[in-house]
Amino acid sequence: MEKHPNSPDNNKLRKRALDFLEKHPSKKINVPAEKVEELMEELRVHQVELEMQNEELRRANLEVELTRDKYLDLYDFAPVGYLSISEKGMIMEANLTLAKMLQIERGVLINRVFSDFILKEDKDIFYLHRKNLIQNGVAEPCELRMVNKNEEVFFTQINCILLNDNSNNGLLIRSVVMDISERKRTDAILIKSELKYRSLIETASDGIYLLADDGTFVECNPSACKMLGREKNEIIGSLITEIDPNYSYEEFTDFWKEFPFDEQRIFETSHIHKDGSLIPIEISARKFKIESSIVYCAIARDITERKKSENAIRESQERFNFAMAATKDGIYDWDLITNEIYYSPGWKQMLGYKDHELKNEFSVWEKLTEPEDAKKSWDMLNAHISGKLHRFELEFKMKHKNGHWVDILSRAEAIFDSKGKAIRVVGTHVDITSRKKIEKELIAHRNHLEEMVNERTKELQEKNEVLEKFNNLFVGRESRIKELRDKIKLLEEKISK
Repeated sequence: MEKHPNSPDNNKLRKRALDFLEKHPSKKINVPAEKVEELMEELRVHQVELEMQNEELRRANLEVELTRDKYLDLYDFAPVGYLSISEKGMIMEANLTLAKMLQIERGVLINRVFSDFILKEDKDIFYLHRKNLIQNGVAEPCELRMVNKNEEVFFTQINCILLNDNSNNGLLIRSVVMDISERKRTDAILIKSELKYRSLIETASDGIYLLADDGTFVECNPSACKMLGREKNEIIGSLITEIDPNYSYEEFTDFWKEFPFDEQRIFETSHIHKDGSLIPIEISARKFKIESSIVYCAIARDITERKKSENAIRESQERFNFAMAATKDGIYDWDLITNEIYYSPGWKQMLGYKDHELKNEFSVWEKLTEPEDAKKSWDMLNAHISGKLHRFELEFKMKHKNGHWVDILSRAEAIFDSKGKAIRVVGTHVDITSRKKIEKELIAHRNHLEEMVNERTKELQEKNEVLEKFNNLFVGRESRIKELRDKIKLLEEKISK
């Protein structure tokens, strides 16, 4: 870049040169005339070289300034605080970020004692950190609580390196200060959450296990130990095959191989108690990935009592089924809350149907029951459900599959909740067709006997009337005979006199 001969920079430089020659006359050179032209040409070339060098210097200087500004911005506006601390603990330099952390102007920080901004309880931590750094040349990062201008405490992590301070022939500590308050708050929340969930795990009534991908137990809670009758150190490190006899290692891995992460899997198995007995267990388990490791969390519930109850219910159901098979009675169970109803196979068989031929729907009863009887039954059942009638017992007719009517005796009891509301009706149907037939035959026979008795009574009444007439005639004759005898006796008395 060519400069104008009269530019300010050239004028200044020329003036300096003239001043130099005035002060140093010996530096003046007498040049022969024939050499002046040659010398002028040489000077012009040299001037151009100097100008080119000057331009290169100016460009390099500009790049240095730009680089300095760039790194100055990086220094001042970095997300962390930078500072230089003297061997005596004075702040020699600090960036804007640190000033912002402390809420103090950067100029005010210079030559302040750094430890003035450290919480009193943590000053010893930094003292030992600085001492260790000076003695050993290196020191591990340390965490400090610092205080800003408004006396607000915040958490920091400080990393320091030791340098030689050539300007003061001493040591200089370059430090990076990171505000870790948010991390500390997060850590506190995590610790609180961990304590909470650990408390839940430790106090849970179910056994909780953590297994590694190879089927090794790595953690368990007190309930798991109690359930198995083992100490914790007897469980940790054990293989799944030592606790659960139903799975080999290959079966365990196959069991979980294709199962998705974080999905629940519930199944029943058994675990081995320390005394060798088997405990029926219900497992609720999930597969997780923690960092690069696969782990399994299993919640184990002892279902011994439930199994006993299930066996008792099954045995009771079997006895009930045997009893129902041995009797011809039918049973129905009506849930008043859901309006679902159950008809036993005997109930359906009574009407000539197989179990699958009639649906368990209330409309089935309404459809097969004689309409007048259905109305009577509804009225009585509603009275029983409302508590007005103590017991439901009614005879009615239902249509058989073959078309004839079956006489039914229905008895039912309503079940009430704690508030006195009917929630269920359980009842029986008894086929009384044969009994009804016998009753009709007995009534007919009784009517026939009554007719025979009435006819015999009439006949006896007629004969009694004839006898009564004969008796009346006989009684009158006896009276006349007695009168004649009395008269004869009077005549005889008169004759004897």
